[in-house]
Amino acid sequence: MEDFNARDLFSPDRERTNLLLSAFINFVKFTEQYCDTFLKDLRERSDALVVRRGNIADQLNETEAKFNELR
Repeated sequence: MEDFNARDLFSPDRERTNLLLSAFINFVKFTEQYCDTFLKDLRERSDALVVRRGNIADQLNETEAKFNELR
């Protein structure tokens, strides 16, 4: 709601309150429907990057160990 103001809190109107609650419920439903999927995908990609970073750190340690042996 673009024109939400203090009057809505201090002197609520029945029709306007119903409209505001309806808008809020629609927003919550939208958030659950679309943002949960986005956040789930983001978490999965983040977990994959953490695993990849761990693998690369292991490879670096192995390479450094081999380099130190050759030195």
